Amino acid sequence: MRSYNAFGLEVSLLDADGDGIITKEELDSASLLAILSETDLYKEMSRQTRRDEYDYQDWINVRSNNRLLANLKTLSASRVVRSLWRELAFLLSLSSVLVWFNSVGSPWLYAEGYTSSVQIVHATMEPWDLSASFLSLLVAFRTNASYERWMSARTIWQHVTTICRNAALQICWKTELSSLEKANGIGLLSAYALCLHAHVADSGVSKALPAKLEKLLSKGDATKILMCENRPLAALGLFTKTCNRVADGDTRLLLQTGVTELADDMGKCERIFKTPIPRIYSRHTARFLGAWLVTLPFGLYDTCSVDGSHWLLVPCMVTIGCFLLGIEELASQIEEPFSILPIAVYCDEIDRSMREVEQMAVDDA
Repeated sequence: MRSYNAFGLEVSLLDADGDGIITKEELDSASLLAILSETDLYKEMSRQTRRDEYDYQDWINVRSNNRLLANLKTLSASRVVRSLWRELAFLLSLSSVLVWFNSVGSPWLYAEGYTSSVQIVHATMEPWDLSASFLSLLVAFRTNASYERWMSARTIWQHVTTICRNAALQICWKTELSSLEKANGIGLLSAYALCLHAHVADSGVSKALPAKLEKLLSKGDATKILMCENRPLAALGLFTKTCNRVADGDTRLLLQTGVTELADDMGKCERIFKTPIPRIYSRHTARFLGAWLVTLPFGLYDTCSVDGSHWLLVPCMVTIGCFLLGIEELASQIEEPFSILPIAVYCDEIDRSMREVEQMAVDDA
């Protein structure tokens, strides 16, 4: 987990032990006060715990017959739900005030002579029934669009992995470059992946980049890359110089084609990172959902009547709000996919697999 200092905070209620780092365990045990006080920080730090990379045992757990019950048991611990406590508290308060006013406040006003009759604040459900289908379309499109962006980002990084591995194979097995030149070429490919990660990540990843590049490259190449604003493009430029030293025309063409595809992948990442779902659509969806939920207690008031008591409205509103707002929150979280995907793991896998290819070529020589 990263330090929260990147968010402009010196201290945080979420940091229980005060060491400057918010861990997964501290997020899980965070108090209601801490989450309500630092909701945005809580959500951003929670994103770092969602960078899942599955193995076979994980998929067994996903297919388990106990998955529904297990997920229901952990509903209150869900970080999505906990990040919505402020909104859910508002819905709880609103519905409670409505029930209290209709059952206690309005009769008291009538008894004291302030009103000529007991006034019940409520409405029929028709407006919400009619508008629910339109709201569902907006929310569904928002969620689908966000998921498509997430899947596109994952596909791009899989393509980056494939191209880098293929280039390593070409360099190590099909060229007459020296061992030093091969190692430098592989280092530049690893540097490209790291730079691309930093290119679409927050400042914390960029701050760690110089130390990583110094381990992969010569001091001169690392300095050249770090001096550039577009660092992944600079890494590709240096790798192109290595490709130009390849004597075989077919191999050189394959490597240059790979460079072109990596540059294209960089452009695709920039497109996703710099261009959100149109804000006018996201804002309208949020406003529609917010207005629909805030006014819903008036329509549900008569429906939630049990033996003349309407207090069932309160848990109903909290439950409905939890799941509807949760869907909107999910869409918001995955709209920017690069800070959720385990890209650091992808970069490590790229470097490790290319180093294995390099070592195999050396052993076979």
